[in-house]
Amino acid sequence: MVKIWSGGVGGLNQHLFKVTSDKYDKWFYYMWTLKHLERFRAIAKDKATTMGHIKRSHLSESKVLIPKDPDMKTLSGIMTPIFKQMIEISIQNGKLKAIRDKRCPTPQTNVRRNPSGDRRYNRWLRIRY
Repeated sequence: MVKIWSGGVGGLNQHLFKVTSDKYDKWFYYMWTLKHLERFRAIAKDKATTMGHIKRSHLSESKVLIPKDPDMKTLSGIMTPIFKQMIEISIQNGKLKAIRDKRCPTPQTNVRRNPSGDRRYNRWLRIRY
């Protein structure tokens, strides 16, 4: 998975590589990382394991095409606002999910979530449609 993390504080139980650049915009190396994802999956498949066996060297060895400066500026003018909007939408989705989880019934039981786990509470809060 290639993800721009926008979920606040989190925990991860897998290998994690932070891909970054001082020279190129985020959208540029994000898109190239996506491009190479299938190759990374093939490496993991050859080892009959998960993506955990991808090494930093696999990232370093990945080749990219870099446009000339005028073309890169044109592309950045187009891609940077789109990329920023993708991140803003991801943040907004997280906020909306939090509101949904707090306010809406669970899909399986049609009952509001009860943090105490008391089943009597759930019977009284059944929502009728």
